Amino acid sequence: RHEAQDESGTACKKSMLKRLRKRSSRGPESSQLARSLIAEGRLDVQEINVVMSALKRSRDWAGALWALQKIHEQNVQPDLGWYHLALGANVARGAAVGQRLISDMLQHSLNLDGMSYALSISTCTASEWTHAINLLSYMRENSMSSQIEGCTATLNLLSFLGHWQLSLQLLSDIRCWQLDLDAWVYNAALKSCSAGHWQAALLVLQHMNEAYVEPGLYTYLVASDGFVGAGGTCKQEDRKSTRRTPV
Repeated sequence: RHEAQDESGTACKKSMLKRLRKRSSRGPESSQLARSLIAEGRLDVQEINVVMSALKRSRDWAGALWALQKIHEQNVQPDLGWYHLALGANVARGAAVGQRLISDMLQHSLNLDGMSYALSISTCTASEWTHAINLLSYMRENSMSSQIEGCTATLNLLSFLGHWQLSLQLLSDIRCWQLDLDAWVYNAALKSCSAGHWQAALLVLQHMNEAYVEPGLYTYLVASDGFVGAGGTCKQEDRKSTRRTPV
C-alpha cells in the first residue's frame, strides 16, 4: 500500500512539474502549484529550478522569498540560480529586498557574479536610483560581468523619474567603459527623453549610430515620445542622425 502511495505521489509531482515547465505557466494557479511542491519537499536541483522559474514568471515575489526560506529549512544546499530567479521575481519591490538576498547569498558562501548585482539593481524602486548607481559603480570597480544588464536596469530607473539629464550623463560615462553596448541600453536612455526632449533623443540615436548599434522598431517607438510636438524639422534631423555610415 505504501509503495502504491509513493508511486501515486511521484506521478502527481511529475504531472505538476510538467505543467510548470510550460512557458505559458504563470499566474495564481502556477504560483499555488509551485508553493505546494516546495512545501512537500523532496525536490532535486532541476525540479527546484522549474518551481522558482514559475514563481518568477508569475511575479510571485512573496512566494519566491518564501520558497527560499522553505528550501533552507529543508537543509537543501542553496543554488545561485535560485536566488537570481527570486531577484527577478522582485523587480521594483525595493532595494531592501535586493540587499537581503545578496546578504543571504554571501551568508551561504555562494560565489556572487555580476548578474547577482545587476538583478539586485532591478529590485530598486525609482526613488532609489542613487542606490542603483552605487551598485553599478561597485560592479564597474570590481570588473564584474553583466555590467550591460546593470546599466540597462539603472537607466530604466532614471527613465521612470524622467531624469533625462542624468540618463545622458550616465550613458556618456558608460560609453567610456569599453563595453559592447546593445540596443536595450540605448532604448533605456531614450525612455528618459519623452515629454518633448527631442534633442536629447536625437543625441542618443546619434550615439547608437556612432557605435554601429542597429536601432529596432522598439527604439523608434520609444524615441517618438520625445518628438511629440517637435514639428517637421525634428523628423528631418532624426532621419539624418540615424542614417548608417558605410563600413
